[in-house]
Amino acid sequence: MLLLAGLCLLSVVVLAMLIEAGATRSLDVAIIDAVRSPGLVTPLSPLTQVTNLGSTVWITGVSLAVLAMEVVARRPWLGVAAAATIGLASLGNGLVKELVHRVRPDLLPPIEIERGYSFPSGHSALSMVAYGIIAVLILRSRLPSWVRWLVVAILALVIGLVGISRVYLGVHYPSDVLGGWLAGGMVVLLFVGATRAQSAGQFSREASRSPGGGGAVADRGAPRSDPPAPE
Repeated sequence: MLLLAGLCLLSVVVLAMLIEAGATRSLDVAIIDAVRSPGLVTPLSPLTQVTNLGSTVWITGVSLAVLAMEVVARRPWLGVAAAATIGLASLGNGLVKELVHRVRPDLLPPIEIERGYSFPSGHSALSMVAYGIIAVLILRSRLPSWVRWLVVAILALVIGLVGISRVYLGVHYPSDVLGGWLAGGMVVLLFVGATRAQSAGQFSREASRSPGGGGAVADRGAPRSDPPAPE
């Protein structure tokens, strides 16, 4: 996980350097022209609402909901870790914006007005972190396999649509969105690595307490209560 997280970080750094050199502009312009083409304006109009799923207010609510659910599931440490990770990711994203100083797109009139710098996209990064962490928790759960993968697919769709919405609204370049996804993916991978051992230990303890979940092995050395067989 650390290797993959490192690759994500390296990719963000390289992408920022390419942006500074102007190497991404032609591709950014081509994607923006495609997303904002006249034929897609109406079909993509729901993205003006979908984008709220990556807003700071919404993601804050999601992190609190994750914290509450993990407390109910008797894993408060995991809920705290998830909420803290999302919060730190938000702070880190703001710091990177200040370091890169990329201005917002001016290629088309924006549908919404956003302040601050552009790279990386905060909506894209935070949606990747928040929904990515939820996906990790779902995959570690005891839900049926098809339910787990269905939820993960829906979460992946939401992450993708939030990123596209930022380009559609004219408030981010596509490379901003890619940078947000990479940065968010790095944070999720670090979360996976940091919580894997504790999660495995938690599930082992739950299994040992469940009926038939290891109690038979623990009782092999216990005194037998049945009478001995006749010789």
